Amino acid sequence: MKIDLKERYIYAVVRNLPQKARADVERELEGLITEMLEERRGNGPGDDDIEDVLNQLGSPDELALKYSSDEHTALISGRNYLAYKRVLMTVLPIVVAIVGALSALNAIVWQAEEWGMNMTVLNIGLSNNVFSDMVRTAFQTFTIITLYFIAKERWWSKGDGDMLESLPDLPEANAKLSRTEAFAGIIVSVAVAVLFLGYPQLISGYFNGTWVTVFDIAALRALWLPILGWVVVGIAAEVMQFIEGRYTMRLAAVTSVANAVIVFCAAAIFLGDQVLNPEFVRRIGEIFAETDVLWLSDVFAQLNMYIFGIILIVAVAESVVYVYRAVKARYA
Repeated sequence: MKIDLKERYIYAVVRNLPQKARADVERELEGLITEMLEERRGNGPGDDDIEDVLNQLGSPDELALKYSSDEHTALISGRNYLAYKRVLMTVLPIVVAIVGALSALNAIVWQAEEWGMNMTVLNIGLSNNVFSDMVRTAFQTFTIITLYFIAKERWWSKGDGDMLESLPDLPEANAKLSRTEAFAGIIVSVAVAVLFLGYPQLISGYFNGTWVTVFDIAALRALWLPILGWVVVGIAAEVMQFIEGRYTMRLAAVTSVANAVIVFCAAAIFLGDQVLNPEFVRRIGEIFAETDVLWLSDVFAQLNMYIFGIILIVAVAESVVYVYRAVKARYA
């Protein structure tokens, strides 16, 4: 329908604009398109009037950039810049805050003894560690998100063909995807990297006045490549979920592939015999040795297997849900 084409065009323009600006832009575009249609119909109405007007207005992404006041200032072009800016400005402060909190906790719990209880030394060491960790994480997060959008623009967005044919469909209520879920997924992915590569000692148990790490720290850090692969793929998939904003077959396919890669990386991390700390397993065994729940010691002795099993179940379930909802939205 021609009216549907107009609504889809307006939606494509406003979907990545700030929420508070969308209503005004929608009204302005409605008025502008109506005015342009009336002018054309003064010379005789035609079936292709709306298509001609929309083609005359140009790419929705470029038009959106003009409304955002960021035209000609973006390192990434208008095609992807608004989504890039929104993802970066939302995710970056959250990730940095989480890393700052974990860094502070690590310094207080694990380095207080090394520095002694001299509060001046503790405060200086704490401030230095937290600040450097936050700066490093901010740079890494910025780099990952920026590289993703550069790749999207250079390779995945080429050759749009007919501009009107490529307009997104208006999202149905049952097809909308909460962007809060995407943000949560990005945070989880970053938390995995921060904990497993930066602060694995925080994953510990307390036994008779002594902290014992759950994982063998040296073995875990030697697995940095699959951990990093897990994080990068996870963030890329979540960013695409944020951009799409609805369940589509393309998003379902990307999510399924990303989950397959994550499961592969998780297998490389958790299915090895050396990832658990033997001392932790021994201490747990001592606790349950003389109780009625001795079987729990066996559970903790194979904790890595259970973690992998949970990751596998979650990945498969998410892929199934995305495919089901994408098919349902497409054929509803």
